[in-house]
Amino acid sequence: RRVLAVYYPPPWLFANYLFNLSLCKSCGTGTTVASNTVLNSTATLWALLIAIAIKDETATITKLLSVAMSFCGAVLVTGVDFGQDEAMLGDIIVTCSAIGFGLLSILLKRAVPDEGAVDFPMFFGFVGITHTLLCIPIMIGFHFSGLETFEPVSSWVMLCLTINGLLGTVASNVVWATAIQLTSPLITNLGTSLSIPFSFLADYINPLSKNPSLDWKYVLGTLLILLSFIVVSAIEDQGGEGEEEGEKEGLKAASDVLELEKGIDTPLSPPSEPPE
Repeated sequence: RRVLAVYYPPPWLFANYLFNLSLCKSCGTGTTVASNTVLNSTATLWALLIAIAIKDETATITKLLSVAMSFCGAVLVTGVDFGQDEAMLGDIIVTCSAIGFGLLSILLKRAVPDEGAVDFPMFFGFVGITHTLLCIPIMIGFHFSGLETFEPVSSWVMLCLTINGLLGTVASNVVWATAIQLTSPLITNLGTSLSIPFSFLADYINPLSKNPSLDWKYVLGTLLILLSFIVVSAIEDQGGEGEEEGEKEGLKAASDVLELEKGIDTPLSPPSEPPE
């Protein structure tokens, strides 16, 4: 787990950096939040394509249609119109970030294929140490070069950053990695797409939100995302049950063969002599 914690942070940090860079309006790379959300949800598609390429997944029409449904649902929920004049560079950057997250989920599943092989809280503890050692020199360089100047923050801001880091980064990544280990990268990435309609629902019930509304596009998009998750989960569950039954039958057949070989190899006992 220490070796994995060293190799995992750089690509993860790079994917997160691209995700945030795609929203930076002052950098000239900022796209809209809606485009960022939808294009980031394509991590499901990239995870599926990468898994098919390396033969970790089987290409089926049902899986491809489910991924397409999830993407269309995200478009409907966020109300994205790709015909608008948006920052193309930001869209490209967030697409690269989605590819990175899809690749990371595949690599994590390959590195930790079995349940309980890695203690994820400890693993992300090592990831935090690696991030700290990796980022401190970069941040010092940014400070003295003037690219990112350090400034003191208030206690309230520090508290908010700490809570957001614990819940939005540490806890969410532990749950995400555990879900990949227990299920598959495809199901996990489809599950994270459910955060899109849930976030809009939270905005709707929030009394502080301005002009919240739930129209037919939101309802239809939410149903598409939810349906795609249910369909793929059912397919993976049936496949897992089939694999377990196949393993049991294979073990039973192997046991029968061993018993047969044991019976053949056992020498016959000499016939008993008749009593005198």
